[in-house]
Amino acid sequence: MQFIFVPGLGADSRIFEKELSSLPDSAAIDWIEPLPVERLEEYAKRLVQTVTPSSRCIVVGLSFGGMLAPYIAKEIQAERCILLSSVKSGKEFPRWYRLGYPLFVYFTWIAYVLILLSKLAALIALLAVPTKYKTVFHQFLQSPTWRMVSFMKMMFVWAYDASNRNEEPFPAITQIHGANDWIIPAKNTNADLIIPQAGHLLLLTHTEELLNALLDAAKE
Repeated sequence: MQFIFVPGLGADSRIFEKELSSLPDSAAIDWIEPLPVERLEEYAKRLVQTVTPSSRCIVVGLSFGGMLAPYIAKEIQAERCILLSSVKSGKEFPRWYRLGYPLFVYFTWIAYVLILLSKLAALIALLAVPTKYKTVFHQFLQSPTWRMVSFMKMMFVWAYDASNRNEEPFPAITQIHGANDWIIPAKNTNADLIIPQAGHLLLLTHTEELLNALLDAAKE
């Protein structure tokens, strides 16, 4: 079984280093540049053109990548889709996330300022974070700000579009979440597996538990 990994916003394929080394024949998707006006599902259809899937595969998406993953899985006829620290629809977002819709859709310049301030904070925090997190901070700092704003806009339009309620005939979806995820709280989701003491970056802190869960999903 081949696993195809989709990174989260502000990250890239390097975040799956441990998973790729443990799961033979697996691959991680690298971002392509979004178009000026593009919906999440449209971007997923372009992104899937960079993938060469095997006859049997599972798509695994992290955070923002988890929102893209079902559309990618559908296009390549994957057997299953696994969401890590992600949501099946906007209904699983915390209510205060609704503030992000007007911010990223109508007041884009404020979104740019907030992300630049976040990068400044990340640069300072990089001096003190544990080694296992440093690569994530580097990826965040190296991710183009304009692309992050575009992805955030895609995400909020997708999440709050009344016509999009995850009703498409996607492959089977398994949702894995960390019990201590504060970015997308587990209590807001209907996760199939909640990993105790894990946060949003459970793939870094609870690698063994995650790998076991992925292998179990491949047997289903």
